[in-house]
Amino acid sequence: PSPRAGACAASIGETKMVVAYGAERSDAGGLDPRADVWTLDISSSPPEWLMVTAEGDAAARNAASLTTMSTAPAELLLHGGWKPFVKTYDDTHRMLLS
Repeated sequence: PSPRAGACAASIGETKMVVAYGAERSDAGGLDPRADVWTLDISSSPPEWLMVTAEGDAAARNAASLTTMSTAPAELLLHGGWKPFVKTYDDTHRMLLS
């Protein structure tokens, strides 16, 4: 994934981490929120990043909370966050990874 601020993370199992959302520095000097989801497999050598599809309809955001609900299948709960200097979210989304 690209360098970003305020991404959220949660583990799925003992060897994978999910990193989601966050914001990138924009060309205009602010922050652009992202809506992509990545896994990091630390059992690989070197550790391997993989962009994954997440079922759900959460808007791009940073500074949200992410927690694991189940690992098989990978199911997570995303809550809150904000679109920098524009909107603060108070919603909750169930995310299924595939």
